Amino acid sequence: MSTNVTPTLLTAAEAASILRISRQSVYRAVASGHLEAFRLGEAGSLRIPAHALVEHLRRAAPSSAIGQTLPSPPGAVQIDGAQLSSEETRR
Repeated sequence: MSTNVTPTLLTAAEAASILRISRQSVYRAVASGHLEAFRLGEAGSLRIPAHALVEHLRRAAPSSAIGQTLPSPPGAVQIDGAQLSSEETRR
């Protein structure tokens, strides 16, 4: 029996909200190659895989912060080791 795993895809606005940066900063990170993303459909809507956001955070974190655990906010879920609020995962 095979199972389908659908990766979580985020819009630039959702990624910006999670990172607490501007949407323009997300676009700059994508353009510079620091954040993996791709475009969907004819309109070219930007989508960022959740795992790419996690990797971006790992690379950007100061080495002293790696391995430290922060308390989870109420309703948070884990995606590839990163905490997302339940509100962010519903979108």
